[in-house]
Amino acid sequence: MLSSRSRGGTLTPEELAAAAGADPDHPLIAGHAPAVRLRTDGEGVRGGSRIGGHPDLPDEVAWPTWDAGPYFLREAELVRERLGRVTDEGARAELLDEIRSFEAAAAAGPRPLSFVAQLRCADLRECGLPLPADGLLSFFYDLGEQPWGYDPLHRGAWRLLHLPEGRWAERPAPGGDGPLLRRGLRAEAVITFPRWVERDDEVLDWLDDEDLEAAWDLLQESDPAPRHQVGGHADPVQGDLGRSCALVTNGIYVGESPRLPAEDLAELTRDAPRWKLVLQLDSDDELEMGWGDEGRIYVMMRDDDLERGAWDRAWLRLQCG
Repeated sequence: MLSSRSRGGTLTPEELAAAAGADPDHPLIAGHAPAVRLRTDGEGVRGGSRIGGHPDLPDEVAWPTWDAGPYFLREAELVRERLGRVTDEGARAELLDEIRSFEAAAAAGPRPLSFVAQLRCADLRECGLPLPADGLLSFFYDLGEQPWGYDPLHRGAWRLLHLPEGRWAERPAPGGDGPLLRRGLRAEAVITFPRWVERDDEVLDWLDDEDLEAAWDLLQESDPAPRHQVGGHADPVQGDLGRSCALVTNGIYVGESPRLPAEDLAELTRDAPRWKLVLQLDSDDELEMGWGDEGRIYVMMRDDDLERGAWDRAWLRLQCG
């Protein structure tokens, strides 16, 4: 249990309570959770935690792909609808080019995903999640399209794999070199705090109180970005990740506020608290890695899926300012 300053450098609950002049039992403080912060460290080794470069994959594991045909055909149809409202010839030509591009992408078949990161499970024992004790967790994503995960048709644009201990060998991407710079990752235990807490139909937010806001600012200064992380509370940029994951995995488009009756919305989001952060990757200048406009990506899973290792049920959300 982390009781003094955590090894990752963030404030402890006691320090944060003192800075805020608040009771340690305040829900925003008492709701802390352990996590593992990932720091870049050298080039990384075979079978170790790293970001970018080529993944360690057993020969029998197929390279992950995304069958994006339905997504691209839907995008082409949306542009075709816009085309019907445009009269300027130059603008129409641009829209027609977009349609042809989407249709060509749909016809091209499954797209190889890009390797993003692999994490040695033995490095993650203090993340607070029921992860496997050994092996690798490997994460792949369509870096070219970068779907934000707000559309049910984005399913398949990322893949989380657990690779048991075995004969790993670095494998180049089917399309050539990996697009991300290779860096090793070092795991550090940290304490994380919720960005907000819902209680009795009330939302408690650090920014609603001057002393709490000052403590929150101090917390951010104690652990500056980039914040690559496994487990714990996410650092959301826009909104509630569990809520949006609960909706989109129930077939609801969340690129805008869903227009649903309140009772339907409540039922669909009832399990939002069960969605847990598995992996958070920040925009990182050192790695030349960016998600939208200085945003973050979050790989989320329901607690029951985590318990049974249903990695194919992970959902990704990209948020940026």
